[in-house]
Amino acid sequence: MSLNLVAKLSRWGALITSRLERKLALLLSLVGLLTLVLLGSLAVRTIFLARQRNVAELEWQLVNQSVSRLRKFIDDKLETFRVVIADPNVFIIGPEQQKFLAQAQLDTDATMMEVDFLSPDALSPGRWNVLRQVRGQVNPVYLNIEQAKDEVIVSALKKENYISSVYWVTNQPYLTLGTPVVNQQGQVIGALRGEVNLDSLLPLVAQSNLGSSGSLYVVDQSARLLAWSTNFNNRADRASLRKNFKAPGFVQEILAGKWGAVTTEAASYFEPRWGEQVFSVGRTIPRLNWAVVAAWPRTEALEVVSSLVIQLAWAAGGLLLLLILLSIWVARQFAKPLRALKNATEAVGQGKFDIELNSQSLDEVGELSRSFQSMTQGL
Repeated sequence: MSLNLVAKLSRWGALITSRLERKLALLLSLVGLLTLVLLGSLAVRTIFLARQRNVAELEWQLVNQSVSRLRKFIDDKLETFRVVIADPNVFIIGPEQQKFLAQAQLDTDATMMEVDFLSPDALSPGRWNVLRQVRGQVNPVYLNIEQAKDEVIVSALKKENYISSVYWVTNQPYLTLGTPVVNQQGQVIGALRGEVNLDSLLPLVAQSNLGSSGSLYVVDQSARLLAWSTNFNNRADRASLRKNFKAPGFVQEILAGKWGAVTTEAASYFEPRWGEQVFSVGRTIPRLNWAVVAAWPRTEALEVVSSLVIQLAWAAGGLLLLLILLSIWVARQFAKPLRALKNATEAVGQGKFDIELNSQSLDEVGELSRSFQSMTQGL
């Protein structure tokens, strides 16, 4: 009976020891794999969010720089357009002087298409005379208009500059600027009005690119395309590009004031021009109600993240292999006394009772080995 029991114990011991090693190795490997997956997912998400913030900051920096350049462009034109008569006794400027001042503006600014000099009509209160000097024409055009119906005159009488909304002529954008003409006593004795061709905005944003495909563009108050960087579309001509441009809903939100100028957030939406999601930020320009928008295709913007993820995957794969080898070693070390016990049961089954199990372990496996030692001595 005792020999049959020993034989059964031997078979069970061999079975348990073999399966135990595999189970331990598998369990330790799965624990290591789960830890790597959790830590890897956390690392990838952290890198992704950090890159998103970095992309938003880069885009905001580009947008704010462009807004500053565009504001300076308008402010400089208003400053050069401003006329202050040095003689405090001058209250009326004659036609020849008006023509000279208008022509001087055309000569000094190539973006001006025409300049008007407006002055009060001394014979008809409430009406103003207009001397219009058009680029390319020698002789000026003379008009007479009602004071109340002209926004430039109304602004000039308030000693304020005038900036119109963008208007389009043959698919080209224009802007009207107006400034008061004052004498040294601060009296408004006239006004200057100029028509600016806004194609001159193109060089201001031409090099405002993000990577090899990200770009920046400017739209007017009606979300029509004014200017763009070289990455926006290098193949289409200006007229075709402006005609086919469709502002995304994000731009409409900017113009409606629904998007604040924050530095840590970018909108993500599908852009048909790239055929994929883009990260985009934008803001309006004070007084002009134009929107400046930066857009960067998601694939390129996150390219550095993809590279880091691949590197992390390789590192995780190497670490996982190391964990598997370590798990096998730990499992074998843990099962070593059980293998010794199995061999002992096989020896007892063969009638050999002089067995020494030198187990110093204080756990249950050590107690089992010592109990088996006592049993063989009893046998």
